[in-house]
Amino acid sequence: MTDNLVISLAAMLATTSVAFAGGEGEDKKGGKPNSKTLRTLASTEAPQQGALLTAEAGKGVTIAVGDSFSLDLDNRVQILWRYANLENAQDTNNIDALRARTRLSGHVWEDAMTYALELDWAPSNGIVPGSGTNLKDAWFRWGFWESEDGHGEIGVRIGVQKPHHGREFQGSSEFLEHTTRSIASRVFSGLRMASVMLDGHYLEGNKLHWQVGFGNSDIAGASTAWDGRGLTGVGGDGAANVDNEVNFVFNVRFDPWGDMGDESYQQGDLQQTEELKGSVGAGVLIGNHRAGGTASPGTTDVETVSININTAWKYQGFHGLAEVFIRSDDPDAATASESDHVGWTIGGSYTLPKAETGPQWAGALRLGMVSNDDTLSPLIMLPGIPTVGGNNGGDITEINGTVSAYYHEHKLKTQVGYTFQSVDPDAAGSMDSDNHLLDVMFQWVF
Repeated sequence: MTDNLVISLAAMLATTSVAFAGGEGEDKKGGKPNSKTLRTLASTEAPQQGALLTAEAGKGVTIAVGDSFSLDLDNRVQILWRYANLENAQDTNNIDALRARTRLSGHVWEDAMTYALELDWAPSNGIVPGSGTNLKDAWFRWGFWESEDGHGEIGVRIGVQKPHHGREFQGSSEFLEHTTRSIASRVFSGLRMASVMLDGHYLEGNKLHWQVGFGNSDIAGASTAWDGRGLTGVGGDGAANVDNEVNFVFNVRFDPWGDMGDESYQQGDLQQTEELKGSVGAGVLIGNHRAGGTASPGTTDVETVSININTAWKYQGFHGLAEVFIRSDDPDAATASESDHVGWTIGGSYTLPKAETGPQWAGALRLGMVSNDDTLSPLIMLPGIPTVGGNNGGDITEINGTVSAYYHEHKLKTQVGYTFQSVDPDAAGSMDSDNHLLDVMFQWVF
């Protein structure tokens, strides 16, 4: 499958290249023309399509054909070295391709019709929920209504996409100020769903946003709800629905001083925001799942209600992010009771102004906790966290500290992080453990 995808992408780019006509394209900032090779491609004999090819370091390649079509292609690689000193398990020392992604996005036919396709070539690593699955995003959006003043829009987006449940997960992993997302985000969010979403924004500067939709599968990264995962249990992004009921998502966000973005939201204040910017949001997910782990759907229906409340702020180099998850799982079984789970995180960072030479430095601190019931529930403690004697419930606390060196903002950066992790399982015979994790991650976007 991977070979076919690579061959298809190469063939598509080669076919598009020979159709270019008309002169020397400019780069995305309107500066100097592209390389001699690109100018040669653009000037070959071909039907006049008005196509333009541009390229820029850190942003990839863009193909545009007037107002009717555009294609942005970029790649992102994250290499993570992690040394884990584990109190009740074997220490680990490993280098992983945490993510290796190719993203294609743009518009087709008109500006109001946009799309995205994101593929991940990295192997499953047990750190990122759903990693190792080729398909991440595959959606098409049609903005079918726009207000006369241009300050309001409503659209529909269909496909495999992020569920708008959790501020940190909705933003791209490209723009994190730590090497991984918070423990609350990894447990209660972290997976995409095949869904249909209505969304809209209003007020000048896109200050008010909302989303409502329905789709398949449990989006919690720590979920063992079957939901089409298959025998391997790997993945979960866009999983099939084995129940006769779908899941519903509702979300609203207010950015009083201007749009802070969803997928485009960047952690840290690398731009040294001169005027205060902030965001507050809330969302509800109503889920219907099947208990039974990864081997079969099982016969126990589980009804889920998950609430998320979040906020983010930026001002003159300072950045703050906090969110809370409150989830209940109600199994339809005579011997089971409702399970309640809570997770929260709060963190902040300071980024120094850009220097004339050398990287831009930043420091970030974060505190988070997850508390899970030990009764029948799709949620486990967390994938990749070893415990002894069971992994069904309990508390996990994490304290993260990270120093980042931004060479070209988030497009090229090195991050060094330390995590203190306290695991307190509920299961009989389990042992508490205090773990220490040291991370070094390097990311480049091209």
